[in-house]
Amino acid sequence: MAFWSTSRTSDLQARIDELQSSLTELNHLVGEGAETAGKRAVKTAHAVEARASSGAHDVLSAVSPLLGDLGRQLEGILTAVTALSGSFGGLARKAGKESRAAYSTVETKVEDNAMVAVLAAAGIGFLIGAAVGGTAAAQRRPRNPS
Repeated sequence: MAFWSTSRTSDLQARIDELQSSLTELNHLVGEGAETAGKRAVKTAHAVEARASSGAHDVLSAVSPLLGDLGRQLEGILTAVTALSGSFGGLARKAGKESRAAYSTVETKVEDNAMVAVLAAAGIGFLIGAAVGGTAAAQRRPRNPS
């Protein structure tokens, strides 16, 4: 039993052939488009790489002298700090010698005049005690309201 007539079958076959032909053309166009897009992407990637490399070289060329200058400035600062620390060391040694000499002088004077040293210490202690005690006594004293 034939449901389709021969003309209908041939029409259907013609449409299928037409669809297959259209799909083949579409596949060919998509393939060409993808190939073209791939080639363009590769060219663009190479161009970007070249520009990035050139830009990095330019940045390096610009920064290198600055880094060298910064290094020289830091070296100068370190030299100045070293010189200052040497000066401070010399001053500290000199002050140490002077204070040692002053201590020796005071020690000799105290040993030679022990009684005067004891009286001077007592006087200084009395003055400090009066100053501290005087302010404490002034704080304890009731105030007269006038």
